[in-house]
Amino acid sequence: MNAFWIQITFIFLALVSPYIQAIDSPQTVAIVGGTVVDLSGKSHIENAVVLVKGERITAVDSAANVEIPAEAKQVDARGKWLIPGLMNMHVHLGLVLPGKMKAELANETEA
Repeated sequence: MNAFWIQITFIFLALVSPYIQAIDSPQTVAIVGGTVVDLSGKSHIENAVVLVKGERITAVDSAANVEIPAEAKQVDARGKWLIPGLMNMHVHLGLVLPGKMKAELANETEA
């Protein structure tokens, strides 16, 4: 292999290595500042942190008790309530209404 192809290989590896690392290690997300409802009958948790690594919740507690990893993406949940297991089971996917209601729902977000 000549020097040109060796250089190209090193450049390629330098460019793709961050993406390979991202695939190997799931991203950690920290949902911070919200109020978590504890469905086991305990009191709710104000100013909570919910740590999610990949598809798994790894910690739920008050901000004072959870260390957020430096690499975690933080999602601000201040003023929001997090309720485990609550799902909207009444949805009209692709609903298009006529007239006034069409205009009211035109800019509706996923949330």
